[in-house]
Amino acid sequence: IEVGQLQRKRDLMVEALTGMGYQVTRPEGAFYLFVRTPADDDEQFTAALADRDVFVLPGTLFETPGYFRISLTASEDMIERALPVFAGVCAVAGLAVALVDALAAIGMTAARG
Repeated sequence: IEVGQLQRKRDLMVEALTGMGYQVTRPEGAFYLFVRTPADDDEQFTAALADRDVFVLPGTLFETPGYFRISLTASEDMIERALPVFAGVCAVAGLAVALVDALAAIGMTAARG
């Protein structure tokens, strides 16, 4: 395993995801990232990514609900193809959260499903 290559992937993913609005903790020696989901349900969020051929693990599998885990062992090509998907799903999740918050502010509730 090439440590420098993993560090470059880590730096690329942390910078890109942070720029999209995700909350990411930069690991020092791990082969993965834990990222805060922009939605309440990490399993639903990771399923939305999987529907778009980006495969990550929900945080609930690691007793960290509200997060998801990205492996840094993916190829650079896979990472480059995944970045627009992360941006799109984050935007959709952010809009959904904003809508629920707006409805709550005016005393309405939204059905979740």
